[in-house]
Amino acid sequence: MKTTILMLSLWIVTASVYAQNFPKYDNVWILGRTANFGNNNGNFQLQFGNDSLHVVDYERNFNMSTTNTAMSDSLGNLLFYTNGIDIRNRNDAIMESGDTLVPCQLVQDYWVGLPSEQGVMAIPRPNYPNQYWLFASIFDAYPDEYSPLHLYASLIDMSYNNGLGKVIKKSQIILSDTLTQGGLNVVKHANGRDWWIITAQGRADSSNCYYLHLVRPDSIVYMGEQCLGSKRIKDAFTVFSPNGNWFVCTNGANGLDIFTFDRCRGTLKHQESILYTSFNPGTYTVAISPNSRYLYISNAYAGQLYQYDLSATNIESSGQLVWEHVVGQTYHFYYMALAPDGKIYSRVSSYFLDVIDKPDLQGANCNIILDSIVIPHAINSALPHFPHYRLGAEVGSDCDTLVSYQSAGNSEQLKVYPNPAQDLLHIEVQENVPIQYQVSNVVGQVLLKGTMLAKKEISLDVFPTGLYYLLLYKEGILFQSQKIIIQR
Repeated sequence: MKTTILMLSLWIVTASVYAQNFPKYDNVWILGRTANFGNNNGNFQLQFGNDSLHVVDYERNFNMSTTNTAMSDSLGNLLFYTNGIDIRNRNDAIMESGDTLVPCQLVQDYWVGLPSEQGVMAIPRPNYPNQYWLFASIFDAYPDEYSPLHLYASLIDMSYNNGLGKVIKKSQIILSDTLTQGGLNVVKHANGRDWWIITAQGRADSSNCYYLHLVRPDSIVYMGEQCLGSKRIKDAFTVFSPNGNWFVCTNGANGLDIFTFDRCRGTLKHQESILYTSFNPGTYTVAISPNSRYLYISNAYAGQLYQYDLSATNIESSGQLVWEHVVGQTYHFYYMALAPDGKIYSRVSSYFLDVIDKPDLQGANCNIILDSIVIPHAINSALPHFPHYRLGAEVGSDCDTLVSYQSAGNSEQLKVYPNPAQDLLHIEVQENVPIQYQVSNVVGQVLLKGTMLAKKEISLDVFPTGLYYLLLYKEGILFQSQKIIIQR
């Protein structure tokens, strides 16, 4: 295996602020595809250090297409990566049980890597230092249509095989519905331990709904859907701000929706929509500056890059065109991603990466540098999809998942008995309004749901013994939850 360090670029001031003293789970970016495609193809990786960026020409028999994520340990050493087809360990071999991540025809037809932007994302499992969750939302409806029909979860344990890892739970379905092409995202809970998963509904008759799951140490819990903002059809590209307070969704048909997000309660609040009437039609990607103030939106095909101020009273009116394509120039800013060094990088269909060098600054001061980073091989893929691993607990928040979502026993508002249960479960709620209930397993798959008034008796005959979660919603908002144990 040949490894060559081609470049050590830029001493980075922002990096010491944005990335210092935080886990470095996103420090290695895997890019490129095998040289079988021609002389200008090959694999390479970006390695971010505390004060530098290394571009490494790295030969590996692997094709990275649009579906792309990787995971490093807390020190920045590569653990695994995936193109949506299989999971590779740091030695570039398929991890044990890591083949065929999502069983579908698309895997056979797109053997060079799956074409789903934001289709995979990985996070550390809370309270389990050697384990990682990998989520996937990939076109499993293909060839009938290019739409995901499920959200999958796989659990990886790196303590197996001398640190090379093993997939110990594979492709477990935690959500079944038509989802958008892209748009899978996660953000840290306000308690600094758990994670929120958000996916966008993508039904053919248009939808403005989002699904929320909560990832806790012992379970993944479905937290319901929220419908607000503009309607979209099949595609979406989403981003959270580094502070977790903003969520942005864009799609090629309608426009841009900007929400605030409550990391404690997992609720979206629509702030503003920006229609594409002022833009040329095309494919849009978005990124947000490290200080969570400036939103960047690119239309690669029209050759435009706009900056918006999220602190403005009217966000749309704050928009500035900070770069525009000129005749004879290569198209730029097709896919943007905020990197560990605090800069925003963009893929170009050539031997370079563009960079927004100072994204925390307004207007032209953000310092756009075209063809900034020389890369050893041309790429035809998206940049890796990562959450903001540097986000911690919300300072001053009274949010505590253990109190809010994991009640240990009955209270004046809720009585659930017997628990442990065998065949029947009784629920009594001190509410005089319709209550929506649901029972889910430990990976968040909803097994039973319905509506009740004050009292409900649930038959448990079809449920195997084990641990479950009862969630109760009032007007679509979760207000009670409890562990249920079935023993026989």
